[in-house]
Formats: sequence, structure tokens, C-alpha cells
Amino acid sequence: MEPALCQLYRDTFVPYVDCCVRRMQMIKMLSAIVLLFAICWSATLLDNVLVGFGIVDRFHHGYLR
Repeated sequence: MEPALCQLYRDTFVPYVDCCVRRMQMIKMLSAIVLLFAICWSATLLDNVLVGFGIVDRFHHGYLR
């Protein structure tokens, strides 16, 4: 962590360890949000890629409708 940022946290009485714990919690939460986004939208994104490369038709026929 940058010295100026640590000084800022020291001035507000937040210990350095708490700062690192909060940073790790924030990284985990952001990772979880990105992972959930990828899981929820992966079918649509994959369909768009397959249509874009011409592997499947734009208007699916048969069981792919």
C-alpha cells in the first residue's frame, strides 16, 4: 500500500491490518460479482459468438429455437 494512503488511514485511526482485510474483502466481492455475471450471461454471449462466426444460423431451426 502507498505510504500516503497508509498515513491517511493512520490519521483516521483505522489500523493497517484492517485496511488490508477490507481490501481483500472488496476483491473477493468484486470477483464474485464478475463470476456471477459471467455465469448468468454465458449462454447469450456464447450464442452471439457462434452466430457471429457463422457456426449457427441467426434464426435457429429445429430444437435450437
